Amino acid sequence: MTAPTTAQRLSIAKSMQQVHGKLRPMIEVKAEIEPKAKAFLLEHFGNETLFKRTAYSTGFTDGGLQASPPLARMLANFIRNDACPEITVKTLMAGQKYEGAGMWDIQCFEFVAKRAFDGLTELAEGVQGFLAPAVYFGHGVAPAVAAFHADTALEMAVRPAAIAVGGIKGMADAA
Repeated sequence: MTAPTTAQRLSIAKSMQQVHGKLRPMIEVKAEIEPKAKAFLLEHFGNETLFKRTAYSTGFTDGGLQASPPLARMLANFIRNDACPEITVKTLMAGQKYEGAGMWDIQCFEFVAKRAFDGLTELAEGVQGFLAPAVYFGHGVAPAVAAFHADTALEMAVRPAAIAVGGIKGMADAA
């Protein structure tokens, strides 16, 4: 993938707000990604789910960002609760607010939003395949090495080698 023109980031703002006469903890998250990927995702995959509580009913053991032990216990209850919101491409990029019953709810939603953002960045990388052709060099091949080989092949196709390789041993023959 080419370097993004905009830094991919998840903005997180927490505050206390008056709701029905009570001061309640609130959190708002909003994702920013590369503009072309954002436009493509919103047009074609806006409703793609980034976080669905039923997908994590057994926890977050699939790798990626992991919760601390105290947060993990609270997440188990948060995920089972019907009030646990789903997060989609559209809601995360537009900005999504959540009103918690307490501080643990806010911490749980923040964790979930971060996991959703990781999914969004994965989708943004996948969009590049729609915007330009991609090349796969195989599992375990370092991208820098693969890029070097691809660049060298392009350069060699344009002009012949300055030194011909000859002989049985493949030694350079400058003569």
